[in-house]
Amino acid sequence: MSVLLVEDDAGDAFLVRELLAEVQASVDLAVVSTIAEASAAPDVFDCVLLDLDLPDASGLLALQAMLSARPNVAVCVLTGMAEEQLGADALAHGAQDYLVKGTVDANSLSQAIRYAIERKQAQAAQSTLELQLRQAHKMEAIGRLAGGVAHDFNNLLTIIVGRSAILLTNLPPADPMRRHVEMIRTTSERASALTRQLLAFSRQQVQELRVIDLNAVVSNVVRMLGGVLGADIDLVVRLDPDGGRVRADPGQLEQVIVNLALNARQAMSAGGRLQLQTGLVMLDGRYAQRHPGTEIVPGPYVVLSVSDTGTGMDSTTLVRAFEPFFTTKPVGQGTGLGLSMAYGIIKQSGGYIWLYSEPRHGTTVKVYLPRATEAAERPAPPPQAPRGRGETILVVEDEESVRTLARRVLEDVGYQVLEANTGRQALEVLQTKDSRVNLILCDVVLPEMGGTELGRRLSSIARKIPILYMSGYPGPEVVERGLIARHAPFIEKPFTPESLGSAVRRLLDSHD
Repeated sequence: MSVLLVEDDAGDAFLVRELLAEVQASVDLAVVSTIAEASAAPDVFDCVLLDLDLPDASGLLALQAMLSARPNVAVCVLTGMAEEQLGADALAHGAQDYLVKGTVDANSLSQAIRYAIERKQAQAAQSTLELQLRQAHKMEAIGRLAGGVAHDFNNLLTIIVGRSAILLTNLPPADPMRRHVEMIRTTSERASALTRQLLAFSRQQVQELRVIDLNAVVSNVVRMLGGVLGADIDLVVRLDPDGGRVRADPGQLEQVIVNLALNARQAMSAGGRLQLQTGLVMLDGRYAQRHPGTEIVPGPYVVLSVSDTGTGMDSTTLVRAFEPFFTTKPVGQGTGLGLSMAYGIIKQSGGYIWLYSEPRHGTTVKVYLPRATEAAERPAPPPQAPRGRGETILVVEDEESVRTLARRVLEDVGYQVLEANTGRQALEVLQTKDSRVNLILCDVVLPEMGGTELGRRLSSIARKIPILYMSGYPGPEVVERGLIARHAPFIEKPFTPESLGSAVRRLLDSHD
């Protein structure tokens, strides 16, 4: 332990030193005689023994001055026989313990120092937990808000994606407007991916692991970063042609790269260089020994390095960098979740993250993922919507623009379409036209009666009609919230005309 004694009486100071030597306590003791000297001393102490009668301050004023100068250090006050009540008052004002001069022996002094340090540590831990709890509640609220925003935004994107697809279908290949419409559709699909990333900040996502080309993922993220980093950041990308394949969730891996790039950007407030680099490495047992705690399995890895020329981190910050909610940013400018989320995602993928940083020399984050030997899985080509056979589809959707779009898409591929904007209206339609309805396309969340309740009510109708549910919420969340059964047919908004037509045809064929 390292202890600072603030005592202007040489005899009392000598007694403290002798008592500590008597119990052979492992204590480095430094002595000063004023608050001013204590404030100027190096910040290396675990505990301050503070006399409350000093030349430049006395009583609770001395305590308040010390707490201001050393807010993170335990304080044990020393009082005279006639000042015992003052010691008790000091506890109420922030001291961790107090001792009455003339009643102190070696053991009580040693125990008081240890108790003060332990109590200060406990108070600091409690404060940290309370802060994390408040932050967790805030993130839960943000998550709920994000879910609602994503739901409404996906309804809007459904219109943009669907209408742009209809325009492309009707524009001749040589029409100069095609490139504009194609850009609208591509941009809206990217916007849909951003809503999924927004939701990923507030809940655990089910990983969809597949073999992917890391270079392709990095290239895709670089296109998104162009308008985010700013003109004062020089973005350098160096991709190893044999960069290698990995087994990971491409959406979550994109999220990791975006988080690391944004962290780097914030560390370069005056501008700088951000470098993304991929390569192949062979990690052996010696590397694992040099990086304890990573549980590295020796073998071939694909490495992604994200390096910046920003402010860097000192050793204290570096040790805590992956802690949830830990951030060095000012209040309101960071949640402290970016690196901890990245760590969790990469660990789930069987990989590792390692940080290299020095103050004023920037930071490098290295992401190691096991190299996959299988060929990268190519994205499936857009499905061609199969034709309808004159079947009748009842579209139940309270958003008129989405309902109109679904009608247009389904009629274009050969279906008859009926409409309802609530669950109750859908039941009224079915009571009069049940024999004509072959399938119901139903939004999960509806006024008056939701899609699930509508499905239960249909059990009272003689003929079982298949229901294809749709929602702007992700499928796993809809199931988790009990809005639909786990294996219920479902299509997520925004959908394309092709994906909607294919889903409808597939469900109809399965009920023939």
